[in-house]
Amino acid sequence: MNGSNISRSSHEAIESSSSEEPSPPGPLVPFTMTEGGLRLGINGNYISCSSYEDVESPYCPLIHFTMTEGGNDNGCFECNYCGQLIDCGSENDGSCVLWDHLGNDCEEYKNRVVDEKQNILSFETKECDSSCGSSLEKEKEAIIGACAQMIILDELRFTFVEKRGFRHFWSSAVPYFDPPSHITMAREVYRLYLSEKGLLKSMFSSNKPRVCLSIYYWTSVYDIDYMVLTAHFVDDEWRLQKKMLNFSVIPDHKGETIGDTIESCLLAWGIERVFAITVDNVSENVAGIDLMKEKFKSRNVDGIVLEGEFLLLQCFTHTVNSIVNENFKDIYYDDSVVSIRNAISYVRSSSESLEKYKTCIKLDLVVLDVPNSLNSTYLMLASALKFQNGFKRLEEEDEHYATYFLEDEFGERNLGPPSNDDWEKAQAIVGLLKIFHDVILKFTTPLCVTSNTYLHEICSIQFELRKQSESGDTLIGTMATSMKKKFDEHWGSIDSIHKLLIISLVLDSRYKLDYVTFCFDKIYGDAEVENFTRGIKELLFHLFDVYNALDTSHGVQSSNDVQPLNGMDVEKEKYRHDLFAEFKKFRETKGCTEVDSYLLEANEDPCNDKFDTLCWWKFNATRYPILSRIARDVFAIPISTVASESAFSSERHILDEFRSALSSNMVQALICTKDWLQSSIDHE
Repeated sequence: MNGSNISRSSHEAIESSSSEEPSPPGPLVPFTMTEGGLRLGINGNYISCSSYEDVESPYCPLIHFTMTEGGNDNGCFECNYCGQLIDCGSENDGSCVLWDHLGNDCEEYKNRVVDEKQNILSFETKECDSSCGSSLEKEKEAIIGACAQMIILDELRFTFVEKRGFRHFWSSAVPYFDPPSHITMAREVYRLYLSEKGLLKSMFSSNKPRVCLSIYYWTSVYDIDYMVLTAHFVDDEWRLQKKMLNFSVIPDHKGETIGDTIESCLLAWGIERVFAITVDNVSENVAGIDLMKEKFKSRNVDGIVLEGEFLLLQCFTHTVNSIVNENFKDIYYDDSVVSIRNAISYVRSSSESLEKYKTCIKLDLVVLDVPNSLNSTYLMLASALKFQNGFKRLEEEDEHYATYFLEDEFGERNLGPPSNDDWEKAQAIVGLLKIFHDVILKFTTPLCVTSNTYLHEICSIQFELRKQSESGDTLIGTMATSMKKKFDEHWGSIDSIHKLLIISLVLDSRYKLDYVTFCFDKIYGDAEVENFTRGIKELLFHLFDVYNALDTSHGVQSSNDVQPLNGMDVEKEKYRHDLFAEFKKFRETKGCTEVDSYLLEANEDPCNDKFDTLCWWKFNATRYPILSRIARDVFAIPISTVASESAFSSERHILDEFRSALSSNMVQALICTKDWLQSSIDHE
């Protein structure tokens, strides 16, 4: 191979063919010198070439250099700009040396880039030895890892990386690496799952938090059932955490199967202490929870609090779902709702009608609802009401709109257009559903404490149902009365309110015990309020005694690990032990006043919506060391087990066809890892 083959004239010819300045060095194209000539790495594959004209990649550094005589032997090149000789024959990847010269050393190269943020273009490394290969390999691993995260977070198929659009993107962004196959991405996803699981398991092992659990179920299109177990806890920085523990196949819903599945999952994660468990249906899960509870109590005295008396909670959104969806058909097929739905259907039926509607409102579009989702019907009516005048103008200005509601050749017609009475009824329906919609959104907000708002929302729902049941509209009054009856089945008795959730409200320094008394008086009247409030206060003291005893026992246990001492050290150890015993009595004496002093202390502003309960306890934990531990556990109780978009749906949670076809291990890897990655993003 002669130096004339890769000459200065070749470079100049290319430069003169374009009016633009030469491009700055792009992604590296590795090359090596061999007896057969140059071997260039393009798109991950090495090719041999005998002249520059054989090189089609714009990222090859050889267009900036001229090979000198004897180049086959020592790989020596002369820079076309400054004339410096570059010897790269001994390097495994000669392109690194040439690009490094252009990026760092050649002052004559006018497109020289100095940017600390661009590792490839700025060529920060002064020397490029055999570590270049490992550096490129690490970069490739990082890119593949980021691609795996994208697949997980955006719920893409593994074959996404083999589609034409992605391949084009990849060849433009990182042409020096081959794009991954779907098999590579599946392996990377599972590797990422194991890595994230190891980090989370290490955290549980070192911090040993007491967790609250939520349980719900999914099914595949092949009728395979999955149990989803999620841990909720407040960490040492007083941040609420939610971590999905498993998404595993469950063969049946027998009590023994449920109990064994929960126990084996917690043991695998090293979780030894549970505070409360929220389920979507208590009757289906109570037998399994009871079995798990007994095993935990026998294994660890600290495993379950208060003998598990308050361990099980009913999912609030599941209860709301049962209350509201009982009236779904009455709302969905109501004539006023149907006429508004038909009006929206016309607007979205063609591009012409859509453009005409846009000129009438000059605002956002309205949305259609879907069957089996009262929430979507609420959103449809709420958005349509905002643009009510637009529909009225459409009726005046679009002759096809009026025709849309006339009888067809078969004597059938679309109900509508909506009249003023229809809009008024829609307004009343939205008013009734809004309270449920807002409550669901609040209780399904991720990483937000909800246990301290439980009683507020029960009061709000009851007040709205009472008011709407007296409505002059027959449909609204009937629905509200029906909902109120269903409401009373769940929360009509004061004993049906879960006491740990009331403790959570008491430990919110804006409300405390007086607010509980006030709310119960509003809901249930005077008859039982005094006794119930007294019971809540006694439960708080009882919890305090339990946590105080556990704290003391842990301290004594740790002192047992001290090795036996001799001589004068024995006296010192005895003094230390006596001092600890005295301190224990001091704490027990102080214990009664810690609860009392908290309850007697002035409340924070109850109207402060920006008040951060966890932040308050973080800064007051030293004042109330035992109460703060109780607060940490009760504030972790999840009110809901489902996402907001599923709250009003009567359908089951169903995996899509792609995930249904995967192995159970891969399904678990995809769904759990998405939860963990999303939690990290939410905390950023």
